[in-house]
Amino acid sequence: MFYVYCYFNPLKPSSLHDCGFEPFYIGKGKDDRKFFHLFASQLNRDTNKLKANIIRKILNQSLQPLIIVLHECESEQEAFAEEKIGRAHV
Repeated sequence: MFYVYCYFNPLKPSSLHDCGFEPFYIGKGKDDRKFFHLFASQLNRDTNKLKANIIRKILNQSLQPLIIVLHECESEQEAFAEEKIGRAHV
């Protein structure tokens, strides 16, 4: 089972989103993929420097990004399509 997930920034309130925070990253994955960015950012191994910097700023405030699964998908192709739609809104 694949899914599309979103990282929200608890340092940036937003009344536009149900969770109350501004989104800053949309991804697709399966299993524990949605947590990978937390570790990669701390180890300076994330190639997306903007995302990594935001994650480090959040962690430095003793907070965690809010990670929400937006869609569960039967196939990777469906997840790619949902991810593309989600990225258009971030």
